[in-house]
Amino acid sequence: MISNCVQAQPAPTSAGRKGPPPCLSSCVSPTRSDRRRATQLRALDLFCGAGGATKGLQRAGFHVTGVDIKPQKNYCGDAFVQADATDPPLELGSFDFIWASPPCQAFVQGLNNFDNDPVERVNLIPQTRAMLERSGVPYAIENVPRAPLRPDLKLNGWMFPDLKVIRERWFECSFPVLQPFGGRPRDLLSRGYLSVAGGGTQKYCTDRGYPRATVDNVSAAMGIDWMTRLELSQAIPPAYSEFIARAFLAQCQNKKVSGAFDDCEPQGLDNGSRFSTLADGRSCVDGPATADG
Repeated sequence: MISNCVQAQPAPTSAGRKGPPPCLSSCVSPTRSDRRRATQLRALDLFCGAGGATKGLQRAGFHVTGVDIKPQKNYCGDAFVQADATDPPLELGSFDFIWASPPCQAFVQGLNNFDNDPVERVNLIPQTRAMLERSGVPYAIENVPRAPLRPDLKLNGWMFPDLKVIRERWFECSFPVLQPFGGRPRDLLSRGYLSVAGGGTQKYCTDRGYPRATVDNVSAAMGIDWMTRLELSQAIPPAYSEFIARAFLAQCQNKKVSGAFDDCEPQGLDNGSRFSTLADGRSCVDGPATADG
């Protein structure tokens, strides 16, 4: 059962598509933007946290519903459902795209490199993947390096000109995504990049004489200005999910995908508008062991 629903907005309804899931019907109300949302694609963000991935999906033009087992008072999406993300009380087939970020702690390398409380290490990737495959909805699963994903794409902060974060993430996508390629720049820390991990600064950074990062430092590095320090440690930069979402939308447009996309007008399909200046098209390579999560 849902124990909390906040920031809820009515789900779009159009020919061949379902209306608001029953679980949201009691906490939605019509707004002036109903007409716009009726033509807007819908995304579901599972294990959403405060919404790092959600913000990127929104920038790509999606109406985003987030699901998390914990209350998320700072969640930035259009609707939020507090529930088990491995068994969400929603009709998955009513969404056009699903993003999932299962817990990463089971796969973190060098977990003792920073100050943090002990964490429970659970692997929810297999059941999450199985659920998404059954749904038939295009999806992306995100996690840390060396997680048991098919690494279709690897992204890091230095690939994006507006970011100053060292934060490698792997992505398993149910659709083709082109991987930027090239070499990792040298001396990122000395060039002002931050390695964001856990609730503090990683030991290998302080051992080299770099100061502990403040919340403002981390927020600016990741392109996130609405989260606490702990929430930042659990988030990905919105630029990552926006890049993937725009690649998906461009593919849908190019292939003239049928079904749900026939009665929608995807928002902002210019996949290169924000990312045409990715740092020389470079890809990520394994760096120092990190304890992101």
